[in-house]
Amino acid sequence: VLKFNQEQADKGDVFGLLRMGERYRDGDGVQKDLNKAREYLTKAAAAGSPTAADELSKLNSNAGTTKQ
Repeated sequence: VLKFNQEQADKGDVFGLLRMGERYRDGDGVQKDLNKAREYLTKAAAAGSPTAADELSKLNSNAGTTKQ
């Protein structure tokens, strides 16, 4: 599933971008990387994903309290 999500994200697929952002945020199948999570979620939000926009705002609001 990780490979599929990455392939979809590489194509600019909104759901693939969202899932990869979530994976990097949570360390799900990949090493946790909040910068990469933010990058993927930003792209997904820009592509029209309200879920990604919500997750991005949560991630940004926790930026001062959460370490990578």
